[in-house]
Amino acid sequence: MTSLPQNFVQVAEFAIDANDGFLPGYAAAPLILNPSPARVNNLIDDQTIARDYLNLHFGNKFHDPTIMALEHSVGAASLRDRLKEYKIVTDRRSLRKLIMNECIDLPPNPYYCKKANVDLVAEKINGTLYLAGLVHYQETPGGYGKSFETAMTNHTDGRDVKTYRMSKFSLKDMPVLVRYEVDARESTTGRTAELKCKKEPNPRYGFSADFYLNIWIQMVISNTHVVRIGLQKDGRLSKITDYSLSEMQQHASLSNAQVERCFAKLTNLLSQCYDRIADGKKVIIRMSGTVGVNVRIANSSDVTTSFRMFSAGILTKLTTSSTSSKSSSTVVTTEHDEEDDEEETEELDTVFQRMAVTTTRPLVISSSAPVAKSRTHTNTNTQRPAPKKPSASD
Repeated sequence: MTSLPQNFVQVAEFAIDANDGFLPGYAAAPLILNPSPARVNNLIDDQTIARDYLNLHFGNKFHDPTIMALEHSVGAASLRDRLKEYKIVTDRRSLRKLIMNECIDLPPNPYYCKKANVDLVAEKINGTLYLAGLVHYQETPGGYGKSFETAMTNHTDGRDVKTYRMSKFSLKDMPVLVRYEVDARESTTGRTAELKCKKEPNPRYGFSADFYLNIWIQMVISNTHVVRIGLQKDGRLSKITDYSLSEMQQHASLSNAQVERCFAKLTNLLSQCYDRIADGKKVIIRMSGTVGVNVRIANSSDVTTSFRMFSAGILTKLTTSSTSSKSSSTVVTTEHDEEDDEEETEELDTVFQRMAVTTTRPLVISSSAPVAKSRTHTNTNTQRPAPKKPSASD
């Protein structure tokens, strides 16, 4: 039985408008257009600022849009029953971080895979484990990505939106609900298509395999079968190429055996997290350089004081009278008992000790944050210098 994600089923769609925020049931993701000679050599604009609309409107309530979209799809009365169908609810970026940090057995290029200090929060509510990366809204240098997306698609209603889908898939027998951004749809099938725009590389060296690896992971998790990569030089498109999923795996230098091992590790890690985190518990999973995977209870010493998995209103929809008193909507607990924390840490130490065999490095259990050590990656191919720009994120 394969370890790869199987049995994809689309569950819901939504969009985030730059001004209006959440738009439930929005299915107007733009259609991808066939590249034509007229589009090569076209000029595209450099966006001075890149805004992540999801983080802009929900940066402090990470999974609110996930629950809101699911409620719109199935109805308020069926929401809790539907959530019970999933063992894991997360987003593509969080899974990609787990895979890149703990599941891929290739030496990463530091420009495309920076492993140090990656924090994920895991919280179990009513039998469902919610997983989220600690991300906060910020404005970043824009580049040509948005202009490329506009040039390659038809925007049917002209709104300035980012569209998202939520799909269910299985990792062996574990049902997972994942949220991901949709750049475009294939015109014939309606399936998700990825769009990437990169600066034209030195023709002697090309791109690092990690550039393709990052994109390949995004495609696998979201059941995407085509990615269009445009190369630009000073804002002028020089080449547009469509790649299939299998072609991206080949460019990423991944064998089928490595792919199987990768998702077997991911499945084991998620399964043991699910089995060993009790309802109402929240833990922080820290991947910090050579320290390894550190699983610990969220407590008042955490610096991530502003992060929330859910708003109070959404949390009320998820919890019952028996669990609402146990679950906290913030990473930091306002009432912290050191004695209870010691007992919980000992419990987690026992609970997670066997997780070490599923990861690439030893698992560390503690009640306080470890001192992260920076990790230096050596480019083993001396003939290929590391690119100077990071890869496009989700």
